[in-house]
Amino acid sequence: MRLASFLVLLWAPTAAATTTTVWNPAANGVLPPSGGAWEEAANWTGGVVPNGDYKAVLNVTNAAECVLSSAVSITHVVTGDQGPGGILRLASGADLTCTNWGGPFNRSSLIIVEDGANAHFQDKLLIGQFDDPGEHDIEFRMTGGTV
Repeated sequence: MRLASFLVLLWAPTAAATTTTVWNPAANGVLPPSGGAWEEAANWTGGVVPNGDYKAVLNVTNAAECVLSSAVSITHVVTGDQGPGGILRLASGADLTCTNWGGPFNRSSLIIVEDGANAHFQDKLLIGQFDDPGEHDIEFRMTGGTV
């Protein structure tokens, strides 16, 4: 009797780590009262516009307003995470999809959804979560937009 030996390799795909980038337009010379474009890479740490498997974090004190005017699908969008979140404005025509959890965490920040913009949080929209003070405001300015 012949015995055959087989080497079986178990392969399990490993999940790629989500890349975190922080909204910091001051490093690009954009300061309040000016607003900066989400779509401009130099406004983010790492110099890459967050889209896809990214966690976009808005938590830099006194940062210029972040204005999104295009369609973005991203894993996480977090404002006010361990620092003031400033303002995230979804301008008319913007379509933000958060494929996992996201939202305003535990520091003051403001999300504005203008007329004709959409925000989708497919798993969870967390508002005022985790640590004290757990503050957050969401301002909706919309006639045709959705959240």
